[in-house]
Amino acid sequence: MNILRERRLGCGTVTAATFPLFLFLFFGTVFPWTEESPFTAACHERLAHASLQMAGYIAPPPPLSSEDRQLYDYVQFDPSPYRHNIYVLSLLIGSRWNDTRGRSTTEIWHFLEEMSDPEDSGEHCLRKPEDNGPAGKVQAVERCRDAVRRFARLAWSFSPQRGQPPDPNLRVEVPEFLLYTGNVTVSLSGFYFYAGRALHTVHDSFSHTYRSQDRMRIVEVVNGVEGFLGRHFDEARDGPRHRDAMDDCECERQMLTETLDAAVTAGAELLHLLASDPATREGDLEIFLDRWLALEIGCQLDNGYCGSPDPAAILDARCAGGCALLAGAESENPFALFFMAAVAFLLSRRRSALIVLALAAVVLVSFRARAEVSRRDDGQGWECSRGGSRTPAERSGGFVAIRAGASLWRPAIALQGAVGWAGTKWQVAYVAEWNPWLALERANAAPGAYATGIEVSLMIPMTSRTKLRFAMAQGLGVLLFAPYGHHRGEIGAWSTYRIMGLDIRLTRRFTLMFDPVDMVVLVINPVLPLLYQQWRWSVAIKIK
Repeated sequence: MNILRERRLGCGTVTAATFPLFLFLFFGTVFPWTEESPFTAACHERLAHASLQMAGYIAPPPPLSSEDRQLYDYVQFDPSPYRHNIYVLSLLIGSRWNDTRGRSTTEIWHFLEEMSDPEDSGEHCLRKPEDNGPAGKVQAVERCRDAVRRFARLAWSFSPQRGQPPDPNLRVEVPEFLLYTGNVTVSLSGFYFYAGRALHTVHDSFSHTYRSQDRMRIVEVVNGVEGFLGRHFDEARDGPRHRDAMDDCECERQMLTETLDAAVTAGAELLHLLASDPATREGDLEIFLDRWLALEIGCQLDNGYCGSPDPAAILDARCAGGCALLAGAESENPFALFFMAAVAFLLSRRRSALIVLALAAVVLVSFRARAEVSRRDDGQGWECSRGGSRTPAERSGGFVAIRAGASLWRPAIALQGAVGWAGTKWQVAYVAEWNPWLALERANAAPGAYATGIEVSLMIPMTSRTKLRFAMAQGLGVLLFAPYGHHRGEIGAWSTYRIMGLDIRLTRRFTLMFDPVDMVVLVINPVLPLLYQQWRWSVAIKIK
C-alpha cells in the first residue's frame, strides 16, 4: 500500500526555480518531510491526506462557503488532488504550519530560520544542541511526545462544552500566506488545523529518527541544528547528522515505502483517537505514544543502533542527485554557498540594499561632477565637447515611451506606456500600465491590476549621452480579478518610486531608459487592506 505514489514526480525531476532552489541544495540538511513549494515535493500534504483517508472524518464535512472557496483558490499549495472541503483544507494547512508558520515557502531565509530554531525541535522530533549522548535522545523523544500531547489537547479544546467530543465546525483564526494577498488571517476548522499540526510531528518522528526493523520503536534521534552547522560534530555524542535522503518521499526504495506506510498508519491511528470518547482519550493518547513514539534504550553508534536498517538505507545513493538532492552540509562549493547567502541577506534586508544603492548614487553623482565635459551647442543640432567630438544636441519637447519590467519580490510583470514632455532636467508624463501578478508558490498567474497616474522625473546629466534619473509616480490602480477578501474592480492608491535610473541617449530621437530598482506599491481598501508591494527592474525606449 502506498497512497503517496498517486502524485509521483519521479526520480531525477528537475524543478526550474530562482536562487532559493540553490539555497535548498546547499542547506538541504535541515528539511523534514517537505511541504509543497516550487522547490520541494508535497510530502506532508500527501501523508496527512492519506492518514485522513484511512481514518475517516469525525463528522460529515459541510459544503464550502464562498469564503472557503476563495481560500481554496489562493492557498500557496495545489489543493486540487485532495478532497474539496474545509476539513481537508484545514488539516493540510495545519500539517504545513509547523514548518512554514504561515509564511510563503519562497521566503527561504525565514524558512531556514524556523527550521534551524532549536526551540521548535520538539515539533520536528529533533535533538537540541545540548541533547548529548543517550540522555539527550531521551529528552528529544520526550519533547516530541509532549508536542503531540499539546496539539492533541488544542484539537480537543474545540468542543461545545468541556468533556464533550470536539466539533470540527468550530473555527480558529490563524495567519497564513495566500497568493497575491500575502499574510492574512484565515478561518479554519480548529480541530482539523491542530490535528494537522499533531500529524506533522508524528510524521516527522519517522523522518527524523532511526527506527527498529518493524518501524514501531525509535532507536535514535537525529541532529538537525548541529548537523547543519557542522562544527565539531561528533555522532556518538550529538546523534546522527540529518540528511536529505531521510526526507525523500518520492524515490523508490523498499525501506522508504515501509516507512511511509508506517507513518500513514500511525497518523490514521492518531486521527482516530482524537475523535475517541472524551472519558478515555487521554489514556488512549498515552497508549498511542507508547506504541509509535517509544524509545528503545541501549541503541547507539557502537552497536549499530541495534540493527536499525535506517543508516544503510539513508546512504543508498540510487536517488542521489535526483529527488534526494544529497548536497547539504557536504557541499564542496563554499564560494557558491557564500554568494547565495549574500543574495539572501540582501533580499531579506531591503533597507540595506537601498542604502547600498543610495551610496552608489552618490558615487555616480561625484563621478559626474569630475567627468562631465564642457558642452556647447553649435547651433546646428550638435553638441561639441572639449575634445572636439560631436553628439546630437538634446532638445526639450514631447515624447512617448514604452516600458517593460518584472518583479521577483511579489512576482509580477509590467507593461507600461507613457506620453509626456521632457526638458533637459525635468520630465513629466502620463503613464498607464497593465501589471499581471504571478505566484511562484503554485506556478500561478492572475490578471493583476491596471494603474494610471502622473510621473515626475529629475534628470542629472552624467556625460553628453547619459543621465542619472530619479522619478516618482502617483495615481490609481484597479483590481482585474478577485483575490482573497476582495472583488474585481476595487480601486486603490498606486505609487511608483524609481530609485536610480540611467538614461542613455542613442540618437536625437531615441533614448534607452534602464531602472534597476523600482518600488511599486498598490494599496486597495484601507479597511481590509491589500498591500501589493513590488521591487522591479525595468527597461524602456523613449521616442521624441
